Parts: sequence; C-alpha cells; structure tokens
Amino acid sequence: EDRLKTLFKYFVDVVRINIFITTTTGKSVITPEHNPYGWQMIVDTSDIKSTFRKSGDLLEHVDPYGLHHFAIPIRAGYVVLGPLIINKKLERTHYTEVAKQLNRDPDDILDSLDEIRVVSQNQLKSILDLISEAKDFFVGEDDVDKGSTTTELHTSLKALLNLAMRLSRAQSGSIMLLNGSKGLSIMVSEGIKPEYLNGTPLKLGEGISGYALQEKKTLVLTDKAEDNRISRLLKRKEIKQSIVMPFESPGKNIRGVLNLNIEETRYFMDGQQDQILGNLSQITSSALQTL
Repeated sequence: EDRLKTLFKYFVDVVRINIFITTTTGKSVITPEHNPYGWQMIVDTSDIKSTFRKSGDLLEHVDPYGLHHFAIPIRAGYVVLGPLIINKKLERTHYTEVAKQLNRDPDDILDSLDEIRVVSQNQLKSILDLISEAKDFFVGEDDVDKGSTTTELHTSLKALLNLAMRLSRAQSGSIMLLNGSKGLSIMVSEGIKPEYLNGTPLKLGEGISGYALQEKKTLVLTDKAEDNRISRLLKRKEIKQSIVMPFESPGKNIRGVLNLNIEETRYFMDGQQDQILGNLSQITSSALQTL
C-alpha cells in the first residue's frame, strides 16, 4: 500500500488532478492525501454505480457545482479522477448559490475551486488516456492475476513503456534490463521493427544504452550534425530525437534503460524538455517501487 501511495502521489502531481481507487462496492482503497488540487470536493463513491453514468468506456459524474469526475474500470474496482473543470469556470455567483443550497461555506468552496484544474477537451482526452495506460499499476496485490514472476514483470514493464511513450509522445521505444554477465537486453518494445530487436546483448558501457546505464546519466539525442559523438550510434534515420534514461529499482535488483524514439524535428521547445524528463523520471521511479 505504501508503494501504491507513492505512485499515486507522483501521478497526482503530474496531472494536477486527484486520483484515487475504490472497489466496485465503493470501498476506498487508495485516497489522495491533502493536496492543492481540490481534494475537499472529491466525489462520494459509496454508490458509484448510481451516481456515475456510462460515458464510452468510462463512467462520468457531474456534481451540483458542475465539476467533472471520471471512473476508469480496473480488475476489481475503479480508478477515479477528479474533480476537474472542462473548458472554463462558471460565474462565482453560481458556486456560491450551490454552496448555500448544500449547506457548505461559500468561501471554502470558492477557495477550493481556485485549486481545481481547468482542462480543454483535448487535454482531458490525453489525461484519461494516460491514466488508462497506467491502470495496470493501479491494482492491489489481491487484484493481480498470479502468474510467473517473469510474466508479472513483463506486464508491468509493458505498461510502464506505454505510459512513458504517451508522456513523451514517442512513436516507438523499448525497456532494456541488465541481466548480470548476459548484458543489457530488450525486455519489452513498442513500434520497433523486428530487425532492431534481435541484437547481441550490450555490456555495461557499450552502445548508447550501456553508456547511459554505466554513467547513470539521461541522454537526449537529436539528429543535429553538431550533436555529441554518441548520437552517431543511432541506426534509425527516421528518428529525430531519442531519450535514453537509465533506472534502477529501490533494492537495485532491477537495473535497466528506458529508450524512447521521437520522429518529430525540434520537439523539445519552450522549456518542455525539463518538464518531460522530470515527469518520466518521477513515473519510472514510482512504478519501479511496485515491482
């Protein structure tokens, strides 16, 4: 549970919206701690099947204030996201009147509303897609279908890769793990042609990924001619930018590299690089704590 709470804290800070888990009967599994995202106005999920309405593959609830809450089904319950505001806030007089009707302090409600994120429809879709990609992490041990350790690890790494690709808008990527003397090998991949997947495992310090892991240094590589000498090792000409991020689990029993490939020229602009790398580092670190 402590690991899940850590993971949730990172996700909440990334999307700046509350995220929590309930069972199908409305019992809280993981709830957000006090935070600046309107946690005081989280929806009551004790009867989620009655208060939420089906909206595509998700469930949605709009509360009396006009705040939106979404529930994404998982194995034995829901990941609930909210409150949030879509497009723009209503007039403050509206919120004041509703607060009075519900016997809430209008000033407290207005203060809470100032903390709640306003998103466009496109931003909402991206956030919901992000949470859907990450839902494999949002399960307790009792909800996970027990299989071999290898199968569970593969499933978790695949979910992490898909999540990282969405965060970075990468078109392809892989996660490599260091397996003692056998070297660094690809465990999971997405969007990479088979001919790039069957290479000889890399030794620590060998190739871009081996170098990043040895130096414990995240590399951002571009196709610019003046870029550092390591960029010349990139074999796929369609790649304009790559992120090579080393990682290790808290007990250091899992060490590897996250590789993300972006086919868009000049993708990192206007300070995006630091934010994207920070989000990737946070999510990777917190996800590894669940393995």
